[in-house]
Amino acid sequence: MISPVTTITEDQHIRRAIEIVNSSKIRAVPVVNDQGMLAGIVTEGDLLRRIVSSGAARPVPPTRARDDLLANYIKARS
Repeated sequence: MISPVTTITEDQHIRRAIEIVNSSKIRAVPVVNDQGMLAGIVTEGDLLRRIVSSGAARPVPPTRARDDLLANYIKARS
């Protein structure tokens, strides 16, 4: 684990979790409530499943790099 721990708050957009995963090469982001207590964890797998199930015209090919998948998700929803 690295310190300090990078977290997101419950009210932040999923895009922020994707940006953190891409920029820091970590596989999960803790989600904290407004008191700073752990409310959950968003994992790389959660993000990739959301991309695949987001109603895209075709599924994301399994051969593409994870950074590309997550970056494309952000671009498609910006």
